[in-house]
Amino acid sequence: MKKILSLLLVLCMIATSCVLFSSCAKVSTKDVEKDPQATLSEAIQNTSASFFTDEANANKVIDEALKSGSISVLFESPDLLGGMITKISETIYLDGTNQKFVSDTNVTMNGEDMNARIFLDKNGVILNSSAVLGSDKSYALNFATLIDQLDESVLAQMAGLNEEALKSVTDAVTMIKDSFDQAAEENTEESKKLINDYLALLSQTVAQEKLENAEGKNEKFVVVTYVLNNDTVKAIAEKAIATADLDEAAKTEAKTGIDEALANVTINLSVKLYIHQKENQVSKVTVSGTVLDKETNETATVSAEITFSATEIKLTASVTGVEEPISATAKLTKEDSKESVTYKISVDGSQGSVSVNLFNAAYTYTKADGAIVLSADVYSEEGERSKFELTGKVTVTETEASLEFNSLKMDDVTVTFKLVISAKKGGEVPAAPTDAKDIVTMTQADWMTFMTEFQNSKVGKLIFGQMN
Repeated sequence: MKKILSLLLVLCMIATSCVLFSSCAKVSTKDVEKDPQATLSEAIQNTSASFFTDEANANKVIDEALKSGSISVLFESPDLLGGMITKISETIYLDGTNQKFVSDTNVTMNGEDMNARIFLDKNGVILNSSAVLGSDKSYALNFATLIDQLDESVLAQMAGLNEEALKSVTDAVTMIKDSFDQAAEENTEESKKLINDYLALLSQTVAQEKLENAEGKNEKFVVVTYVLNNDTVKAIAEKAIATADLDEAAKTEAKTGIDEALANVTINLSVKLYIHQKENQVSKVTVSGTVLDKETNETATVSAEITFSATEIKLTASVTGVEEPISATAKLTKEDSKESVTYKISVDGSQGSVSVNLFNAAYTYTKADGAIVLSADVYSEEGERSKFELTGKVTVTETEASLEFNSLKMDDVTVTFKLVISAKKGGEVPAAPTDAKDIVTMTQADWMTFMTEFQNSKVGKLIFGQMN
């Protein structure tokens, strides 16, 4: 029966992932029939936006920083690795339009700063780091050169690469290079069409229904139904395999695996999404039906429901008809006042006759000063509960959004540190060096110089045990 439960999780992921890929007027059955991907995505986004509000106004800055800007992480603690490392920082510069990315890493070890800068674009990777390389030189792995000249290079000879290994390396680099080219030419419309093709394979039907709300009034809903059975699961899997970047042997093996997995089960599940016609928001999602395990002759009856409102998202699920029935309830609530916003989540579960409160957590944001508190208590196998509390602060300006944590309390132990995660929009991406040495075209003498400099670098001395 554990196989059945694992399979149920996969099936629910298949059903929901098909509508969560892209992007508030009324919605109709015709809208869903014409373009289910766009219609369902919009309804889901509307639902999320109405519940998860951005009180700090950080989302706009983060979105722009991810397109053109930088993301930074800084961690400082006097106790990290016994005090040997006291600070680690990482900044990623992003230029999404030109597909250029730069990584700046700094580690403070034994009071000394060690830096490394990596450049990545469609042409390849460049590393500049005196701490690693032992000099101010930059070294490049050029995709085109590696694909065309690796087999005749000193690098291949030194690494002892045979014909099979050479092919594996060049194939992997070709795949990376192609991914950059494909990303540059990404066709959004084709992606949307592919999602709609998947949804069509799930035997989509659309209807309009009137349901009673909490006040006893009838409201109109667009109800979208998908079927998960052996045929639709196999169709989805085969389409995914057909579009995957696999050779024919791998595709054949994957198809065989799907056939073997489905041979021992009979799936009969229905997934329904209820979209409020006027508000264009998802009000409820249900999963119901049975799964028969042919090996044990057990039929699991599955029932699950997620309900959405402005202040609560609730999940209830159960599997019955098995030796030890299981059920779970998860509830996420929102409390919004003039002073603060608090989100709380609780998870309860039961198996057989045993019921447990598994997990509770809360997130509170204070509007006046941006202070945040994350707290949780978790059930352990020994029957005890562990408590955690993380405190910090959110700061947002016109160009930067940052989240800083400074204290973690675990039961009776408190640890202080500094962890800052920030996003900054705009700014220039550091320019890649133009004199980087291509590792594929380096001579034997070049490699001897490289190894000598590396052994005398800060990192090299660490590796070879020469650091004082």
